[in-house]
Amino acid sequence: LAASACLSLGRWLLLDRSFIEYPYPPNVGGERFGTVMFAASFNPPHLGHLYILNYLASIATKVVAVIGVNPSKVYSVSAERRKTLLVKMLRESGNGGQVEVEICPGYIWRQALKLQAQALFRGVRSWREDGVTEKILEAQNSLGPILLGKTWPVPTYFLQGPPKYSHISSTLIRMRAFNKMSIDDLVP
Repeated sequence: LAASACLSLGRWLLLDRSFIEYPYPPNVGGERFGTVMFAASFNPPHLGHLYILNYLASIATKVVAVIGVNPSKVYSVSAERRKTLLVKMLRESGNGGQVEVEICPGYIWRQALKLQAQALFRGVRSWREDGVTEKILEAQNSLGPILLGKTWPVPTYFLQGPPKYSHISSTLIRMRAFNKMSIDDLVP
């Protein structure tokens, strides 16, 4: 039974990408979600993140934007500052009431289970650019609950960022800010 479950999970991780292309469908899987989680580093948050959060707010009753913090990484923007920026960005967009923001210093999958999320969403600029890294994170978020939590994982979906924002990355924002260049076209 354990070998069969591992084989099924391996096939799912390798073959089923759950990749949702832009433009997004009016719903995912034919029904409205309750609670969903959107995990990212938000280092710092930008227009691509905001677009995805607004879409998730249209298909779920509750969205939790989770700022992932890897304890072994050094971030140029602190988690608390990223949270402040994201909350302000959501409030100014009119979506502050439906989207909550939390900081998660540990495994993202533990936070998803704690929140009783029906789905975990990740944003990607393109599958070619972000796919390998995202599949590694998906494996962690899928195997962690089975091996460490003795429970089934929360399904992960990948949302392709809108083409007009596909050039935006947190690295680009930090680089421009460091060089005292405008970031007005990257953040609200």
